[in-house]
This record gives sequence, C-alpha cells and structure tokens, in this order.
Amino acid sequence: MKVLVISRSPWDDSNSFGNTFSNLFGGMKGIEIFSICCQDGVNNNGIVSKTYQMTDRSVLNSLIGKHAGSVMASAAVQDCVISKKKSNKFPKKRYTVFYIARDLIWNFGHWWDKDFKSFLDEIKPEVIYLPIYASWYMCDVQQKVVNYCKVPVVGHITDDNYNYPPNGWNQPLAYLYRANVRRKVRKLIAKCSYIEVFAENMAHEYAEIFKKPFYVIGKGIDISKVDQIKVETPNNNPVKYVYTGNIGNGRYLELAKLGKALDAAYHDGGVELLIYTQSMMEAGMQEVFSCCNSLKLCGSVSSKEVLKIQQDADVLVHVESFSKQSIFETKMSFSTKLVDYMMAGKIIFAIGPAEVNSLETLRNYNLAVTACCDDEIKKQVLAIKNGEVDTENLTVSIYKYITTYRDKIVIQKGMFNRLSELIK
Repeated sequence: MKVLVISRSPWDDSNSFGNTFSNLFGGMKGIEIFSICCQDGVNNNGIVSKTYQMTDRSVLNSLIGKHAGSVMASAAVQDCVISKKKSNKFPKKRYTVFYIARDLIWNFGHWWDKDFKSFLDEIKPEVIYLPIYASWYMCDVQQKVVNYCKVPVVGHITDDNYNYPPNGWNQPLAYLYRANVRRKVRKLIAKCSYIEVFAENMAHEYAEIFKKPFYVIGKGIDISKVDQIKVETPNNNPVKYVYTGNIGNGRYLELAKLGKALDAAYHDGGVELLIYTQSMMEAGMQEVFSCCNSLKLCGSVSSKEVLKIQQDADVLVHVESFSKQSIFETKMSFSTKLVDYMMAGKIIFAIGPAEVNSLETLRNYNLAVTACCDDEIKKQVLAIKNGEVDTENLTVSIYKYITTYRDKIVIQKGMFNRLSELIK
C-alpha cells in the first residue's frame, strides 16, 4: 500500500513532526511511505521512500522562472549547516500579516508545475494521509494534490485548527484570516474518509461538528519494556527537577513560579530546576528567571541526550500556560513527550489549567502530581520533598495506562486496518 503524507515540516526524526510520525509508521508492514513537505529542513528518517520538497524561498524564486520544488535528498548527503543558514523562516512573533505575506507567495508562486505532477504520477499513491494545519497555503497545496490524485484521504489533527481563538474580534485581521482557514479546513475534512487525532476531547467535539468518524491514536510504546518502569522517590543531591521543551507562550511564567516554590521549600539550596529548551529568550524572560536561585537554563540538546537527561532526573516537569490564548491552543492537544516522561520512571509534576487535555489526562488516569494554581504548586513541592507522593500507586497507574492506550502494536494495527479498508 502506497501512502502519501503531505506535511509542512520535513520528516526529520529530530523535530516534533518527524519523531511523532516515525513512531506512528515506523515498522508498520505492508506500506510504503512517500512525502511532500513545504518547509526548509532535512530529510532524516529511515521510513520515507521519496520526498518532494518546496520552501517559501523556492516558491518565491519560481516567480522568476526557477524550480519551485525538487526531490529531497537524504540527510546523509545534505549539508545541514548550509540548510539551516539558508532557512527562510518568517519571524517568530506570530503577526497575521506575515502569515498572509507567505500565503500570497504560495498563492502566486508557480509550484503546481510539471515537476510536481511528475512526482505524483511516478509514485501513484493509493491513500493520502493529511496532517491538517490552520494554514491557508498548506490547505491549498493539500487540496490541489487531493483533487489531482483522486484517491482516499485520511486526516490527522493534533491541535485545534478550526475554532476561533478567544477575543477574536479584538484582532479583526486575525479573525478574518481564521475564517478563511476554517473554510479551507472544512473542504479538506469533507474529502477525508475519517480523521485520526491525539485527544479524546477533540475526537468528541470535532465528530459533532464535521459528522465524520474520528479515532484517537498517539505515540506508541513497546510494552515489553513497561515492566521495567518503577517510579522512584527523589534520590539525587541536589534534587533534580527537569523540564525539556518549549518555554514560550507563557510557560516560562509557570516555570518561574515553580522555581520560587522550590527556593522557599529548600532553604539550603538542595534543589535544581534544570530547563533544556530550544526556545528563543524573549524580552522579560531572563528577568523573571533571575529571581529564582534554583532555576538553571541549560540550552538545547539532541533528542538522544534528552532521554538520558530524563533518566537522570528526580522529577520531570510539564507546564502549560494559564493565558486564554494558550488554553485555546493546548486544550485539545496532548504532548507526546509525556509518554517519554512516563517511561523514564520518575515523578511527573504537571502544572497548568485543569481544562487542558494534557493535564486532564494526567489527572484522570493518576499519572502525575498536578497543580492548577499557585497554592497547589507550593503544596505539591512540599509533598514531593517530604516523601508524601505515593510512587507505588503512580507506577501501577502508568503501567495500566501504557498497556491499555499506548501499545504500539495495537495502535499501528488499528491504523493499518483502517487504511486497508479504504483500498479494498
């Protein structure tokens, strides 16, 4: 079975998209994967047979007669340094005008050319698998390929790409942009036979909206390794709290609150909050962090190093912001790193709004120590320090959750069977 995945990011095992999709499709027998990506980066995986890549820069150059895309080489023969230096990314700040500028480049660019169509004609996909984005140009690219190939389509959604953000009318341009994206997302979902998602609340809400079958999947685990999990009480000196991930969108504020709670609980300085992140330091972050003696910024590390760092920790930290915008962005998401946290056999300390899916899942299945307000942060820090966390109960809960919902064989079998039904 030939499956074509059309994504924004390149399929790179070191980025979030590549890591997730390699987990979903890696080792699945009876399929051959091809991909189209629409962003700069490297092709670093052992799964995809052939990739066609377009970027903002190449599509812009197509307006002066250059090729908009090309078949992508493997990471082994790509110069990663050059690739990163030439990256044509728009600013980190999420101004709608930059999104519109990029969309206009793709709207007028000559990317739908004979090279692109030749790639599609050569691979002859039997199923198209679509990660759906709140992005005008991505929806246009995906719709064009879907209409051209005329094969069954499966959708994949990890974030709320349809509902309006809070206080949308306060930003008329962003509101109108979202309205246009919603129309395009509806057209794509209408083409899908079914959609796969990571969050139960999204599956329920979107099924009501779109009247389509929705299935909950997620990062899978080799459950033969689950017997090795045993959540331990802190035994390092100093005690190591570790956070790995994005600190933007207000998450840094919650990390600072945790840092202050640790400072208050450990007067002797016997604790460290180590933050490993690729996030750019924005204005005010350094000032907020400087008030916490226990907090240490450690920069970014490779995905392999992250797993070792998690193994060496005492407490693994997960945070979500309490801002209305952040709650909107994360309420239907599930952080795949939480599965890695569970497998590390450490206490998980999750801080964030109760209505966010990640916090709700951790709390409902008793997988972590959770805090949904400042007072609870202080209370839970003391509970961990005083050995009041029931680690045996956490171990049992994690084992039950992993074996019930995260068995990689079961997840992939369900995905494969649904795909197979489409081409009978």
